[in-house]
Amino acid sequence: MTQPPTPTPPISKTLKLAINHLIGFRARAASFLLGATIAAPLTAWAAWSLPLQGSITFIDLVPSDLFLRHGIVMSLYAEGVAISLMSALPVALLSGFIFVSLAQRITKSFLTKNCQTNKLLGFKAAVETLSPKQKRKLFNKLPIIEVSFSRLNERAAKLEAEASSVADLEHKIAELELLKQQVGALTSEKEEVTQRAQQAERAKSEAKQRKNELEQEVKTNKDIIKTLQTKNEKLDRTIKKQNKALAALKITEDALADLKTELAELQKQIKELKTKKGRLNEKLESANTLAKNLQQELRKKEVRIQELSQDILEVEGFNTNLTLKISEVEARAERSGLELVAANT
Repeated sequence: MTQPPTPTPPISKTLKLAINHLIGFRARAASFLLGATIAAPLTAWAAWSLPLQGSITFIDLVPSDLFLRHGIVMSLYAEGVAISLMSALPVALLSGFIFVSLAQRITKSFLTKNCQTNKLLGFKAAVETLSPKQKRKLFNKLPIIEVSFSRLNERAAKLEAEASSVADLEHKIAELELLKQQVGALTSEKEEVTQRAQQAERAKSEAKQRKNELEQEVKTNKDIIKTLQTKNEKLDRTIKKQNKALAALKITEDALADLKTELAELQKQIKELKTKKGRLNEKLESANTLAKNLQQELRKKEVRIQELSQDILEVEGFNTNLTLKISEVEARAERSGLELVAANT
């Protein structure tokens, strides 16, 4: 399966080839068939005899250095290893590593001469400057070569005839350096565009929020204007009522003069009544004073009556006791008389 060494194509053509290869469908189909051909016997036996235990990703099996150095032939074993992994873990590991080792040898035979390996290492160094997330995006979004493996070999043979001098190689190395600079510039430009897009989204959301605030403010102002119009209508109605009342007051000025005269007479009568009220109040105060004095004397007499009643009760009690004692004395005297009579007889 070894292939004759191939010279390095110009870097611009290499990049176009890699992009077409990553985007293409035919190379993916060829890679899938090649991987399925190699992994099918092992995975069929594993699927029949061993149950699937857990899951693992292809990137976990391929070391970072190998993944970057031999990225050109990654499509040759990616689908094969994926098929193996989907079938059973132990046999998937074995078949995957066998397939990776085979692809590594094929790649090494292609990249041995004409500084091809050095150029890929330069590409690797350029890729290693990217973050892991950017690496994954690079190899996911620049998918895998459009031409098939046989067409790639034919293109390598043609390019070997074209690359004939060291000057061409140096020129291609310079183009590779330029490509690295362009890739860096494109990456920074992409990040800048992303930042601008985020800023535009933020500005859009802020403008939308400001628009909502202005709409709310306009609505509030409309409500205020409506309220002021209602108050203005109420004031107009009040002013009309006051004007009618003023007209009625003008009509009743004569009646008001008569009322003033009557009011003066009433005030005079009120003064006379106040004078009479003062006299009555003086008499009432005298009567109240007299009533208070009479009440005090009445209270004193009531106290005296209570004292006399107590004395009467005490005298009645004494009389009762005295009557009882007299009755006892009489009874004793009677008994004594009876005893004397009995003694004399």
